[in-house]
Amino acid sequence: MLRMTSKETASLSNWRPGVNRVYLSSRFIGEEVSDLSSVPDDFETLMIPAQAYTKFTNGPGAMPQVVREPWFKIWETSPQELGGTRSYLTDFEIYDERAADHEKIVLDIYTGLKRS
Repeated sequence: MLRMTSKETASLSNWRPGVNRVYLSSRFIGEEVSDLSSVPDDFETLMIPAQAYTKFTNGPGAMPQVVREPWFKIWETSPQELGGTRSYLTDFEIYDERAADHEKIVLDIYTGLKRS
């Protein structure tokens, strides 16, 4: 039996270079599961890679500002403030029970860091 949690995840990966910033190439939205062997064949799966992450908790606020504004800040944050240099492998956002009220969403953003 497939056990799903109440966490929805938006994964941001396959970053590619842009003129002034690094631009997103892929987005995967899904739900955390306990076991991939029970996922139906017509579903896609994604494993978020093991790496160091910096966590940003944001909100409460309404969409889209509650997710856009933190990303603007993340883009401007120095490696020293982040605790390392961004890896641009995979970043992800967690939407759990704190996102039930769409006017008062609280979410976590995890940005991947390069290994030292």
